[in-house]
Amino acid sequence: VHQRTGFAAAVFVHADRGTLRELARDIGLEVLEPIARQVDGGGEMPEALWQKLFESGLTMPVPEELGGFGIGDAATLVIALENLAYGDAGIALAAISIGNAALLLARHGGAEHRQTLTRLLNGDGAKASVAMYEAHGLGAARSSTEITTTADGRVLVRGRKVGVPFAETATDFIVTGVDTDSGQASAAVVRRDTPGVSVR
Repeated sequence: VHQRTGFAAAVFVHADRGTLRELARDIGLEVLEPIARQVDGGGEMPEALWQKLFESGLTMPVPEELGGFGIGDAATLVIALENLAYGDAGIALAAISIGNAALLLARHGGAEHRQTLTRLLNGDGAKASVAMYEAHGLGAARSSTEITTTADGRVLVRGRKVGVPFAETATDFIVTGVDTDSGQASAAVVRRDTPGVSVR
């Protein structure tokens, strides 16, 4: 895909931020920029481009111990995205929409969320999106979406989100809301095919 960087995970698993910055900028300028006009005209990203970004590891910030490429902190992710955006800011923003879900699962998910994370990391077309906005600028702790854990261990999510990236194609949603027991900000993984999920 890219002669100089090769997209080899070994290049940046243990690399410093300067090396990551350079790699991301090279990919942005040499891979994203040439295809940006085509993407804008077609209104969607070609699957081959998704795969190239996925293989770079720069947009799926998951630590090595969880099966990722070692970019496991938000600050490094921002550096990578800023430099990918030299090629095209829209493509970089689209890529991180899926990366944000992986980051949340890796940093805050439990053992039961590993299956979802594994599907995202396999690069087989699984895409997740964070459903957080409710048409106002309030933080997650003031969300009207309720997340309730029942006595038998089921998780019920009640609410409505807007501006969900890739809502039409996401296989999983990370839905933010308020835990009805604790009153604290919370999140739940919701499969697209879950009864009651409606995308409009």
